Amino acid sequence: MVEFLSYSVEGLSEEVVERARETGVNSKEAWDELVEEIIDEHINWGEVDVDDDVSAMKEALEERWKAFEEELVGKDGEKEE
Repeated sequence: MVEFLSYSVEGLSEEVVERARETGVNSKEAWDELVEEIIDEHINWGEVDVDDDVSAMKEALEERWKAFEEELVGKDGEKEE
């Protein structure tokens, strides 16, 4: 029987965004590294099973970079530092 796990892509996305803000992520590469780190943490905690489609989950989270990047862009079109 399959049990509901205590995560969702939406929940993980919120976690990535929150941690990205806290750590000052300002590049796609740093975003992707953070996504990898958070997924690995949830695997280690047993919240994400390696049998889950981890690559699809990772891809879905990495694609959210564009929305996060838009938050970083000021009105003048420059990234806020």
